[in-house]
Amino acid sequence: MTTKTKFLYSLAKLLSFAENNNVEIECFTFYRSPEQQLQEYIKKKSKLKSGPHQKWLAVDLDVIDNGKALFDDSDVTINKYKYLGIYWKSLGIGHIWGGDFEFAKDVYHFELRER
Repeated sequence: MTTKTKFLYSLAKLLSFAENNNVEIECFTFYRSPEQQLQEYIKKKSKLKSGPHQKWLAVDLDVIDNGKALFDDSDVTINKYKYLGIYWKSLGIGHIWGGDFEFAKDVYHFELRER
């Protein structure tokens, strides 16, 4: 199985997990072109000039509550993302959740690192 296929399979599991646990989510970034990634880097929204989104190995998700995406830093919001992050990491080696990043917390980011 390719890494990209494994990522997509894991993403399907995460979506199913969220659905089964009444956590509404939607994707707001999946693939980024090299130009889009460079713009994110220039705007300091990414620390990487080239990253996993360009390889189809990362997704940024919104948690939705009452029809609105949760982007605040409240404990309730962070805990909803953390709940998904814990599940994501349980899927195996290489499953990285952005909420664990030391340089900048990115609770929306779910990635599969290539080995």
